[in-house]
Amino acid sequence: MLIVICDGHNYELCDSLIGHPYATKLKLDEHFMVIDITNSLVKSTNILLNMKEHDKDNVTTIRQIYSDRYACKRSIK
Repeated sequence: MLIVICDGHNYELCDSLIGHPYATKLKLDEHFMVIDITNSLVKSTNILLNMKEHDKDNVTTIRQIYSDRYACKRSIK
């Protein structure tokens, strides 16, 4: 059961999920792909292009690739 207290703060649905944290979160297989390709010394932009070729509905941003690479390198240290 849902009780609406104040309906004045409802917002319209977005047309695109680009930039939303949940949508840009990398899936487990994408995370491992980023790690494998990073170990091959491939640039971040090429990693993103490769991910978008495999999945046309992918809305991951370059910032997420940078963050994932940084976290991977930091865990190795």
